[in-house]
Amino acid sequence: MAYCFDSALKIAVLFAQKKSELPLSIHIFSFAILLTFLCLFVAKFIAPKSDVASKVVEKVAVLIAVTAFIISVTIPLH
Repeated sequence: MAYCFDSALKIAVLFAQKKSELPLSIHIFSFAILLTFLCLFVAKFIAPKSDVASKVVEKVAVLIAVTAFIISVTIPLH
């Protein structure tokens, strides 16, 4: 899990720093993974204060994770 988060963060930062040779779909995929982890961490930290908001953020994280999966399936492999 830490490797996925680290890789997604590095790819997203690389895209922001310079023009990369990776396709745009890879960058969108890594950004979706980054947002998924961000939502999960936020949900974990706000759970003691607001249980309802935590559950909503977790559901958003699941939605983004499903979107990332769909993006990963549609990336062409050539």
